Amino acid sequence: MPTYNGSGMVGTGTEVISTKRIRDEYLDYKYWSENIALGEWDVKRTQLEELERLFNEPSQTGSGFNKVMSDFYDAISDLSKSPGDLSARKVLINRGISLANYFNNMANHLEKMQSDLNDAVKLKVDEVNALAKQIRELNQQIYTMEVGGDMANDLRDQRNLLIDQLSQLVDIEVQEIPIIGSKDGATTLRISINGDPLVDHLDYNQLMVVPRDHRKNYLDAINLVDVHWVNPKTGEAGAKLRCQSGQLKALLDMRDNIDGTEKGIPYYMDQLNRFTTVFAARFNIQHGQGYGLSGAGNHIPFFNLPPMDYASYPDMGYEKVDPASLTGASDSEIIANYEKANPGKMIFRVGDDWYAASIVKGNEIDISDGIKNSLNNIA
Repeated sequence: MPTYNGSGMVGTGTEVISTKRIRDEYLDYKYWSENIALGEWDVKRTQLEELERLFNEPSQTGSGFNKVMSDFYDAISDLSKSPGDLSARKVLINRGISLANYFNNMANHLEKMQSDLNDAVKLKVDEVNALAKQIRELNQQIYTMEVGGDMANDLRDQRNLLIDQLSQLVDIEVQEIPIIGSKDGATTLRISINGDPLVDHLDYNQLMVVPRDHRKNYLDAINLVDVHWVNPKTGEAGAKLRCQSGQLKALLDMRDNIDGTEKGIPYYMDQLNRFTTVFAARFNIQHGQGYGLSGAGNHIPFFNLPPMDYASYPDMGYEKVDPASLTGASDSEIIANYEKANPGKMIFRVGDDWYAASIVKGNEIDISDGIKNSLNNIA
């Protein structure tokens, strides 16, 4: 169409030859590697925040550990001023029950967290499998289009979005390999987890959960699962997944780790059990040395656990450990060495002497029946 001033022509049109997808592969790989770490630490942050809410310290509501423990010792102090006051004895029992309930609730919540993490592992495995299947299907479509000379820009964008999601779940390695002899730049895609192929062009492997056949520590809940590759020939469990980072690794760490640098729920369960055991045992020893009212006598434990046995151990009610049998340069080494040789038991110091007791779980502690049944039995 001529212009009004006669200087030339406009509107002759534009021909689109092709649409090329421009993407920096280096930035993709860099993003995926950082996304793996983000996925892992995001899960751990969430779990640690839940632990902070659980311990509730410093407490703003008056329901945390310091408040419950202070109330218990305040009741002891009040009773010491008026040993014959039955109302003060009743208050002490109620404060003791509140303290035991605190330990019970704490232990039950930690066990629930471990169980929830186990369920989350199962869901993450399903999510990895679903993403691997979708990526494999996109590989097929992309390959078909590009070998035929067409561009698969939209399909490649969809695939990259799925890889973005997958990179938060497990520590993937992505390789795009040019097809030898292809004139149009067609490629194959391989995604592996720690060297094991998850997606290999038009094939993909799956993961599965398998009930654990042994306990990693004494705090393992029943029905915990491990993650394995599916044997493609038999459909049964193959090699165990080697996962180094990502959300799945974080869930496994938080569910399983009782020691090491990356501690999980079992570590906090164990610390609670240890405190409960030593606190109750020492309190029982002290209480057992005193006498109740109206000829109630002594040797009455205040807490139900660890169980006392004055018949076998008349001195303190707990087994006194021969110091010659203990090894270690510090108390922590002595405790660790003893417990390694005596699973299910722990030792604690009273003055210069060491005593042994069975480990008490926080949700098992309670006021002893002797104390519940008679106010006079409080020493």
